Amino acid sequence: MHIRIRKTCMKSFKDVWGHKLEWVRVAFAPAVVWCLGVVAMGLVYLVAGKPFYVHEVIGGKDIAVIQESFAIGFAHLLYFIAGFVAYITLGINGLRYAVLREGGTQWWTLHFDRRFVRYIIYTILIGALALLAILVAGSIVLGAHLLMDSMALTLILAVLLGLCVLYPLTRTGLTLALVVFDKDAPIRTSWRLLKGNVLRFIGVMLLIGIAWFVIFLVGIIILALLGVLFSLIDLAPLAIILAAPFGVVLWFLYWAVMIKAVGLVYKTLTEGNLA
Repeated sequence: MHIRIRKTCMKSFKDVWGHKLEWVRVAFAPAVVWCLGVVAMGLVYLVAGKPFYVHEVIGGKDIAVIQESFAIGFAHLLYFIAGFVAYITLGINGLRYAVLREGGTQWWTLHFDRRFVRYIIYTILIGALALLAILVAGSIVLGAHLLMDSMALTLILAVLLGLCVLYPLTRTGLTLALVVFDKDAPIRTSWRLLKGNVLRFIGVMLLIGIAWFVIFLVGIIILALLGVLFSLIDLAPLAIILAAPFGVVLWFLYWAVMIKAVGLVYKTLTEGNLA
């Protein structure tokens, strides 16, 4: 069975648009967990008398402040744990709703069970393998560049090795979905399912990414025009305020559509349909 790129992408967008509230419910509990991590960290900063800038902390730019105080360092650890738990739960909730329609009718869904532990283990495993492959490929490219001193050959080698890294990573692209549905040997099963579908799977991801980028550009243009308009009537800060919910909606759309697409790919390759 082959993945149908255009139909998968269209059905993913259509499903998310047609079940907006259900997808919000699916993401609600992980979002709350992440927000609690941010709030806890903010409270520690407040008690410590330090200025708290969310964008700097989330971006990892506040290292000097972390080194000054054990309490603040611990608060950052709590934030990291909350973010990691939210990320894992988003993956589990999203995939189970995308395929089984589970969790779309309730606001609070958290999976702290064997499935949660397996998801963490395989997330770390896949991430470690990807990092190792990138480091090996990068070392070979660097060594070849120092040895041959040719930018053209270095770029060719980098592209070839990049494809060599991308191929196995794509073949394992359904590993976490298989973990979510409690399948045995998820890496081996993903490798088997995606045989002959690597380019199609990449095509689905690229097409969704391109569509999302177009939406992003349109949104940025609209916000810029609003900024110009509001500046003429002394309401320029309002455009900046509107940028925050726009960013949240954009992130939510990308996550939901991508998760639904992976769910549809899983159903196509395991059940032979997109239903």
